Order: sequence, then structure tokens, then C-alpha cells
Amino acid sequence: MSDTDDTKTEPAGDTPTAAEKTLQAEVEKWKAQARKHEGRAKENAAAAGELAALKDQDKTETERATTAAAEAEKRAEKAEAKLLRLEVALEKAPEGLPLAKVRKLAGRLTGDSRDDLEADATELFADFAPADADADADTDADADADADADNANGQGGDTSRRPRERLRPGTVTTAEPEEMNPDKLAADVPRMY
Repeated sequence: MSDTDDTKTEPAGDTPTAAEKTLQAEVEKWKAQARKHEGRAKENAAAAGELAALKDQDKTETERATTAAAEAEKRAEKAEAKLLRLEVALEKAPEGLPLAKVRKLAGRLTGDSRDDLEADATELFADFAPADADADADTDADADADADADNANGQGGDTSRRPRERLRPGTVTTAEPEEMNPDKLAADVPRMY
């Protein structure tokens, strides 16, 4: 046996293999199909435009005016309904609610008549009504007095209220440190028996 028989000739890196040739042929076939369908779509679009122009020519001036009037009437009805919803929302919105929020909520109102819209707005804006300021002030003052009395008696504070934060600036180093004695901290924890 000679050395030439043992060495097989390998294809050069530049020549495509049979699988690559098949794949390339498939790609070219689909590209041609896509171009053909794209051309048909353009022709169909042009034909549809011509058809619409022919139909429009067949219409009389009265039919064109009637179509335009019907479209204008639909737009006017939509605008009037939107205006009515906005008017009702502005009337029913509680004081202090930002105008942008009122506009946004007005779009959620539903109903065919003004009465339906007003009923829906009353229900919608009930959640946004501010609480009575005088009642809140009295309640807060009473709660503060109760908490002070409880703390003076050595009892825990009112647990139904939200705790107040003791904020300190982070850069001040002369601020008093918080209580660190575990026995004193445990004594301050309210007990529930």
C-alpha cells in the first residue's frame, strides 16, 4: 500500500457540501415565493384602492353628504357623552380631589342618562370623600391624651393607633442613644393575657 491510497482527499473549506447546497436551494426557493406573494399583495392593494375610488364615483353627491353627516353625528354623540360624564364627575367630586384624577375617574362613569351617571358618580366618589376634619382632630386629641395617661400609669399605649416614628438625622452624632438595656426594653413591652 502506498501513502497516496491511505490519505483521503477532504473537501476544501470554500466548497459547499451537499447539505449546504440543499439548504441554500431551499432558502432561495422561499425567498422567491416571498417576493411573488409580496408583489401580489401590492397589486391587490392597488386594486382595492381603485375599487374604492370607483364606488365613490358611483355615489351621488347626496350619498356622500349623508355618509359624512352620519360620521359627524357619531363623533358629536361621543363628544356629548364624554362632556356629560365630565360635568357630572366635576359636580360630584369631593373638594380637594385633583382635576387630573377627576378627569380619569370620569371615564369610568357608566349610564345612559344624567341620573344614571349621577348615581354612579356618587357611588364612585364615596371612597374619595374626605373625613370630617373636626372629628379627626377631636379623635386624635383624645387618643393622644389616652396614650399619655396610659404611659404615665405604666401601662402600654393604645395599640390600635399607628406607632409614631422617632426620626433622627443620620449625620448628627450628638443625638441621644435609644434605650439599650434589655430588662428595661422587656418591661416596656405591653402584655396581653
